[in-house]
Amino acid sequence: MIAGFGAFKQHLSYFPHSGSVLNVLQDDLHGYSTSKGTLRFPSEAPLPRTLVQRLVDTRIEQLSNAARQRSGQR
Repeated sequence: MIAGFGAFKQHLSYFPHSGSVLNVLQDDLHGYSTSKGTLRFPSEAPLPRTLVQRLVDTRIEQLSNAARQRSGQR
């Protein structure tokens, strides 16, 4: 799984399903509320498309690297 999304009464959340994606992109996340595995943002201010693309690309890269390691590739 690449990522998840949640809607709550006070905010929306993006879940990268990785404890390190948000840390990798921390410079891009100033102004957003984050925890180890959650990016929270107001429903009236959706995430910019470019940020979503970076979040997804980073997670896909992590998954690809993990798959290569499991198969013994570098």
